[in-house]
Amino acid sequence: MSLTTSYLVTPIRRGRRNALTPGETRRASTEAEARRIADGMMLRAVGAFVIAQDEDVQAQIYGEPRLVATLGEVPEITF
Repeated sequence: MSLTTSYLVTPIRRGRRNALTPGETRRASTEAEARRIADGMMLRAVGAFVIAQDEDVQAQIYGEPRLVATLGEVPEITF
């Protein structure tokens, strides 16, 4: 079993009726890279968040997701 940590970065945009909606999620291999991606997303989004998750893709084992960072306007996130 070989667990690695993956980082998922999701932008938040304004949708219809001003609702906050998630955009396309991007993967990153380090927290620093994920934060850089989130910063870049803020050029076109009203918010972004970063989630970390331990995983072993080959064994299909996934740990609990953890909220690492939020930027700007982000709706409440529950796991």
